[in-house]
Amino acid sequence: ITIDSDLKATESCYNLFSENLLLYPVAEKFNDILEVKFNGFLPGYIKDITSISNKMELSISKYCMARVILR
Repeated sequence: ITIDSDLKATESCYNLFSENLLLYPVAEKFNDILEVKFNGFLPGYIKDITSISNKMELSISKYCMARVILR
């Protein structure tokens, strides 16, 4: 389980540790992504925790989101 926020992408520099990266936001500000990876079985306590909120369940690709933004 991970929570991603402030996602950004770049195509101008492949040195991830460069101080001069030209970054573009991928997701809108304050749109965090709760990522739950599982292999066909989602434990009940995880399902219960995630069903508490009124947020939308989506299947997304952070890579594809970045590629669309950089076009």
